[in-house]
Amino acid sequence: MSLVKGKYMKSYSMGYMLTARGRRLADSLKGLEIADPTYSTRISKELIKLATGESRSAETLIETVKEDVERLKEVHEALFNL
Repeated sequence: MSLVKGKYMKSYSMGYMLTARGRRLADSLKGLEIADPTYSTRISKELIKLATGESRSAETLIETVKEDVERLKEVHEALFNL
């Protein structure tokens, strides 16, 4: 069973729901949507893959976050230099 499942998500008969910690994580990452509007969707999909065991490592999730952080830095620099 994945660490993500108990820590960030709970499984119910109708699907998954974020725990309080998962909601805080999602809220803290909302600013990254400026760089990529599909960010939340992609992160959610990776969290679900980890929770259901489709993915055995968090590396894909980490890479997704790193890519979006880089995009956010680029957007920030572009806005700062206006």
